[in-house]
Amino acid sequence: MLHKLFGTTLRAENVVEQMQTLVPGVPGRAENVYRDIVAHIKHDAVPNIKISTRQVKPEAGGLTNEKQQFLVIENMKLKNFDTYINVRDYGNQLLVSWYVIREKPGLKLAFKRAPFRTLILLPFILIANILTFFINILSHLSPGFSKGAALFGGASPIGFIEGLNLFDQQELNAYVTTVHEATKLSVEHLTRGINYDFSKIKMRSRGFLNLS
Repeated sequence: MLHKLFGTTLRAENVVEQMQTLVPGVPGRAENVYRDIVAHIKHDAVPNIKISTRQVKPEAGGLTNEKQQFLVIENMKLKNFDTYINVRDYGNQLLVSWYVIREKPGLKLAFKRAPFRTLILLPFILIANILTFFINILSHLSPGFSKGAALFGGASPIGFIEGLNLFDQQELNAYVTTVHEATKLSVEHLTRGINYDFSKIKMRSRGFLNLS
């Protein structure tokens, strides 16, 4: 709902797993890869998944600001984890980028989890966010104030894995591994079409799983 109103912004700080690779000699095949990824996911009958395409922009302040098209695979059970896949030409190559995003607690995540309830509570949420903003400023200005700030959420968040129960971790690992494997198989299918050795393509991810 929110991304239709305000657009989607990817923030580097929210990436918990990522992979980028270049496939030589196959420009203009982005849509083929997108279709293959979707087909693999549907073939596996992955539950609790929503697939869409979005125009995505990076956070402000960088050197590159133009929007790019992404395939977005949302996990509707673990609503703060989504996978974003971008495939685009890079010269005479195809650049495949894959990110698992953990949305931090906030208004955007609240809308995703319970849009109607969040809309009703929106004035109170905005007031709480403003209070938290000023508390964080005071915490930086006065170290003695930080202890009290923890009561209002000013403390540093725990690691996201520690915040998940065992079944949440099972769901997250299965979801991320499945989408990574679908991307991997799609790139492999592409290389077979041009008789290129797939073993030369680096598909290992970096993050909490380090998938190969």
